[in-house]
Amino acid sequence: MADQESLRRLTGIAERLINDISSYRDEIILLKQQIQDLKDKGTDEHDVRKREECLEETNLVLPNCRQQLLDSLLQLSTAIEAKQAEGGELEKNEFYQHALKVQDNGYEIIESFDSIQD
Repeated sequence: MADQESLRRLTGIAERLINDISSYRDEIILLKQQIQDLKDKGTDEHDVRKREECLEETNLVLPNCRQQLLDSLLQLSTAIEAKQAEGGELEKNEFYQHALKVQDNGYEIIESFDSIQD
């Protein structure tokens, strides 16, 4: 069924972007901790600046990832709505249920986006 394949594909795209943003968020947390540890230890300012540059580069990637995720979630929402319009026993459709979970998770990531940046 073409629409089910489309739903599965769009769900996969959203999942990949969610994983990307989650990885970047973890990297930001780690880099912030490393920078603070370096400052606390009185490490050479050059080493601290290098870590801060890594943090800045990671922060530069996030807005694009966020926009890509938002775009994919909008496409996924459209596919979900089309599936709902078809009717049928959607509670039993595993692709549909998985798509709903991914959609919810994606919107949670979007909402928390501001908290992972400075």
